Amino acid sequence: MALPGDSAVFSRRQFAPVTSYGRLQALLPAPTANVEHAMDSKQATPAPDGTELELSVVVPIYNEAENIGELYREIREALAGRRFEVLFVDDGSTDGSDVIIKRLEEGSDDVRGVFFGGNRGQTAAMLAGCLRAQAPLVATMDGDRQNDPADLPRLLDALGDRDVIVGMRAKRRDTLARRVSSRLANRIRNFLTGDTITDTGCSLKLFRREAIFAVPRFEGLHRFLPTLIRYAGYEVDEIAVNHRPRSMGVSKYGILNRLPRATMDMLAVCWMRWRWVDLSAQVADRESTVPPAPLAKNGSIKESDSPADAGRETTSQP
Repeated sequence: MALPGDSAVFSRRQFAPVTSYGRLQALLPAPTANVEHAMDSKQATPAPDGTELELSVVVPIYNEAENIGELYREIREALAGRRFEVLFVDDGSTDGSDVIIKRLEEGSDDVRGVFFGGNRGQTAAMLAGCLRAQAPLVATMDGDRQNDPADLPRLLDALGDRDVIVGMRAKRRDTLARRVSSRLANRIRNFLTGDTITDTGCSLKLFRREAIFAVPRFEGLHRFLPTLIRYAGYEVDEIAVNHRPRSMGVSKYGILNRLPRATMDMLAVCWMRWRWVDLSAQVADRESTVPPAPLAKNGSIKESDSPADAGRETTSQP
């Protein structure tokens, strides 16, 4: 039995996604956070010249007060000349990150803040931002400034006809223990899911917005989003990106606090891969063996020449 992730090439142009966001959500456990109910402090406003947004940049934030201002400056510099918005999603920070985001909103038309009343996790923060994104393309990145905003134009250039571009940290600026554990986890994950993503832990990614919501949502989705999107028939590729050492703030993740949850999430994705309905088979059109019925002048089928009478011998009346 062919499984998603095998050698077959999946493309949304070959078949439509079978698993809609709504249908599969009813079958899987609901997320712990209701991402629709996160609070927005202001709504998106159209540009004065009427131009459409090209890109929404979603940045989950949890206790990154020291990094937010500089990260925003770097994003603006990288996307100069483009129409974009930045959605900082505060995931219940306790260090004043929410105050900084609100100040940026007040002084910038291209910043919007989304706020959770408590810590809900990276998946919930990411989805809350994506739900509110106004642009057809959505980029995600971490708030610790280890992802380099200068790579955003490169992701946009690489997208082409694809649906997702995943960043691959060419030279990781992490501890040896984290690099080794991440590499091992990626190999196990790819073996079990049938995927080939080199660096699923890199948060710097670019999506067509509709692809994000073609898959079910659950806690831990951010680790497997490109894989599930590919299962749904969208085209995913990856490019090498820069990775920087953390210069300010404290890392929120370690091996011990990620391993149990990541293992359970991986088992869930394996189950989905096994049960996924594959509609990629091509069905050849066959010519009908029944000749078409001739039409009378008024457009009705001639009774004597209908398919039911085809081949029937007729006898003359005396």
